[in-house]
Amino acid sequence: MGHGPLTFRDEYGARSEEGELIDDSAVVGDLAHRAAQTYGLRRAQRMMGLKFCAGEIPAVTDFAALCEREHYFAIRFTPVAVRSRD
Repeated sequence: MGHGPLTFRDEYGARSEEGELIDDSAVVGDLAHRAAQTYGLRRAQRMMGLKFCAGEIPAVTDFAALCEREHYFAIRFTPVAVRSRD
């Protein structure tokens, strides 16, 4: 897994976050499956940029196979503590 700092700007201003690349296909498959269940079938396809051909949410093993075949990863972002200017 890799780490790297990231600074981005949103409607609340600039924020710094640390990104951790998750490349374990079993872990990413489980995360993708849980996200798809949470979103629901139609929204999951839009949010994840995937098309579920069978008309139902794929199994965890199907998502894990996708991760290995298509290099589908996840990134975990955590806030970076802002240093005091004292």
